[in-house]
Amino acid sequence: MARLAFHGCDPDYIAKTCRAKCCESSTAPGGTMITIHASERQAIEAEGGIVTGGFLSSNPKTAKCPFKTAADLCGLHFTDHKPFGCIASPFTLNANGTLIVRNRYKLLRCYNVAPMVPAYKAFRAGLDLIFGAAEAARICAHLDSGGGDIHADMPERSYRILTENDKAKHGQIDPGLTWVGGNRSSDDLDETSRKILAASQSGTSIFDPVLTELAYRWFCPPGGMILDPFAGGSVRGIVAAKLGRRYFGVDLRAEQVAANREQLNILGPGDPAPVWAVGDSLDLAQHCGPEWAGADFVFTCPPYADLERYSDDPQDLSTMAYPEFRAAMDAIIGAAAALLKPDRFACFVVGDVRDAKGNYYGFPGHIVQAFEAAGMRLYNDAVLVTAVGSLPIRAGRAFESGRKLGKTHQNVLVFLKGDAKKATAAIGPVEFGEIEEAAA
Repeated sequence: MARLAFHGCDPDYIAKTCRAKCCESSTAPGGTMITIHASERQAIEAEGGIVTGGFLSSNPKTAKCPFKTAADLCGLHFTDHKPFGCIASPFTLNANGTLIVRNRYKLLRCYNVAPMVPAYKAFRAGLDLIFGAAEAARICAHLDSGGGDIHADMPERSYRILTENDKAKHGQIDPGLTWVGGNRSSDDLDETSRKILAASQSGTSIFDPVLTELAYRWFCPPGGMILDPFAGGSVRGIVAAKLGRRYFGVDLRAEQVAANREQLNILGPGDPAPVWAVGDSLDLAQHCGPEWAGADFVFTCPPYADLERYSDDPQDLSTMAYPEFRAAMDAIIGAAAALLKPDRFACFVVGDVRDAKGNYYGFPGHIVQAFEAAGMRLYNDAVLVTAVGSLPIRAGRAFESGRKLGKTHQNVLVFLKGDAKKATAAIGPVEFGEIEEAAA
């Protein structure tokens, strides 16, 4: 993604061609969506800016950033007060902690417009800010020499601001909230919540642990084996261990699996350690082997087509056009269903995605069709309501210009293989109450 071709941000091009569209938002009613981190607010307000809900308010007359000059250049660019979110705007961290070019930049005029340079050169100032000049120079030298993916050290402050700004833009849960609610430092958090939150990197979004706990307690037998073909982060594995279930997850990225394994130290002596394997889920049976061939529950959250690109690996489903993506997803669901024991449940957490023209693919329906082709039927359909956050800001102009409704939910689809009464009998009584900590 760092090698995507862009036009560099020189003042002449900004003034005559692009008009600094990257400083504007196509969705926010006010015309801007510039995040101001809490650490920057005082300085921005001292310059005359108005910060509301973590965003810079636009000029009411122009609906643009109040610091834009008549030539559309930034009035704060050469000062010490230009927001981090502006300089770092071309880049974002994906779910695996990989720095990529933000998708919206491919819709701007600077994308694939001559004279083109790779993104890491066009937006070098952003890399300098995020990593520091020395580390950014090392990264660029590596890429200049034709090197591939590279591990880089990011200062904690940069990581925190990047992730917290992205949370604001995407309407995710406030980083101060936890699994059970309240502040991270609250003394009334249960111990399991505290451990899982401590294991996650500060400010990152994690798969909903409450949903994970409920799914395991409701649809997986005590001590049962959980199969996760799209493992991603560690939450589903860690929660399985705390509930006494065995867990086997497959993920394409070795870096993600290594990060997950680093968190095993939070488990108690009686917790069954989750297992993560590096590999392509199209070869699911091969990765599982005979020990994991009889799953009691399939539970995962697959990639949402090309909504977020996780890597440049051609095996990564997020890099595929939708027809290829759907075919691969069908094959993986078929493999997972084959590894599931008879009279058992599977659960996929999914959300629909729009194509380049703004039309929905119908992704949840395609998941249902894939399970039906694998011999399983839709048994439960629940709605997971996500945080509203900045959705009204982001959706306002999209609705005004194209009548696109903003979404604040995902579908929790539960499928049945075999007989519901036998599956229920295998699970036993509904579990409830606190997770019991293993004795030290």
